[in-house]
Amino acid sequence: MTVPMPRIPDHIIYSSLLLLACTATACSEFIEPSLTNKQVNVLAPADNVRSSDYNQTFFWDPVDGALKYQLQIAAPSFDAAARIVTDTTIGKTNFTYSLQPGKYQWRVRAVNGSSQTPYVTRRLDIDTASLNGQTVQLVAPTNGRLINTAPLTLQWQPLFGAKQYRLQLDSSNFSGSAPILEQVLPGTSYTLSLANDAVYQWRVKAENDTAQSQYSAVFSFTLDRTAPAVPTLSTPANNTDKVDLPVTLQWTAAAGASGYKLYVYKSDGVTLYDSTFPLSLGATSYRFNKGSSQEKIFWQVKAVDAAGNESDFSSSWSFTLR
Repeated sequence: MTVPMPRIPDHIIYSSLLLLACTATACSEFIEPSLTNKQVNVLAPADNVRSSDYNQTFFWDPVDGALKYQLQIAAPSFDAAARIVTDTTIGKTNFTYSLQPGKYQWRVRAVNGSSQTPYVTRRLDIDTASLNGQTVQLVAPTNGRLINTAPLTLQWQPLFGAKQYRLQLDSSNFSGSAPILEQVLPGTSYTLSLANDAVYQWRVKAENDTAQSQYSAVFSFTLDRTAPAVPTLSTPANNTDKVDLPVTLQWTAAAGASGYKLYVYKSDGVTLYDSTFPLSLGATSYRFNKGSSQEKIFWQVKAVDAAGNESDFSSSWSFTLR
């Protein structure tokens, strides 16, 4: 009589497979480190600091295994919050925010896909001060941004005590006699249309009837609406018959391109082959390994530049599988 083998529980099978995977490669590729027993080391501002600087930059040390950090600010405290000033998740270990005079608590924790540290909480008091010693904090577009659309909106944080804001825009880093644009505005944003592609710089200061702040840091952005050149397909040659899989689709590099979009179609030449396409690539080739015997396949490519501009389509070529 044959005795049936007992069924192995699923959790034991999973554990065994995971152990084998860890033997072949680093376990950190499969198991995300837990943050539960770790803690964020806050650097600044220190606990119970009093400051007359409305702009506060919150700093902390990186936490091993963290993907991002959650920062919250409450007034006057989290236990008796009249308002949550901000609740933001960021990938870096510092964050600058413009606060009004008052009492605050702030806290930060590290987060990854499966766990988080406890919050670390600190107190902070902001005293009323003259606008003269303050600085406007710019928000968007972020410094060094590549932009391919216009009009675009410039944004900055409100500064306590400001009645209006003076915006300046230039393309020579404010080294000329006058900026190319200067506007006095009641709010914290301004939408502008620019005729020429160029590198632009902008800055803002706050004003009231008796004082004005320092100018903000100068931020720059590049307006680029020029599409890269159209790629030229190279291999396999158009209408090639009896092609073996895998087939390497190749094209020449296009001037101004930082990447490419590959489109592969079914035999009608218009239906994308599957949900993989269009496929974004950094290289000028792709190893295609799909399809069946005697199937005719079409393909074409677009070039994409760093600002996100896309070229026109290349020619549409085809090949037939063996």
